[in-house]
Order: sequence, then structure tokens, then C-alpha cells
Amino acid sequence: MVWAPDRSQALARARRALAELTVQGVASTVELHRRIVGWDKFRDGVFHTESLEELLAGDWEYA
Repeated sequence: MVWAPDRSQALARARRALAELTVQGVASTVELHRRIVGWDKFRDGVFHTESLEELLAGDWEYA
């Protein structure tokens, strides 16, 4: 979880935190979260209830 004065700063903090995160010994969803915070629709705030399904299906652009 991150906080910042605006969305772009919060996303930058989230990307940095996820880039620095290391999980060993157990399966995790870190890579999925990295993809989500780099996803254009998430960055722009134009996602909806089916957005995660689109992301997982590969119908997304990743920054």
C-alpha cells in the first residue's frame, strides 16, 4: 500500500516498491501487481469491473 499527494506519484511509489520487493520460498502475486501498476488503463483510471479479466486475457498495453 502506498500514499502520495496525487495518483501519478502514488503509482510511481507503487512501481518502486514492487520493483524492490523480493519474495522467496512461496508463490506470490507480485508480478501481477507489477503488471497492474504499469497498465495504461490502471494508470489513467479508466478501468472497470471486467478490467482484470482483460489484463489476464492479454488485452492490455503495458508500460
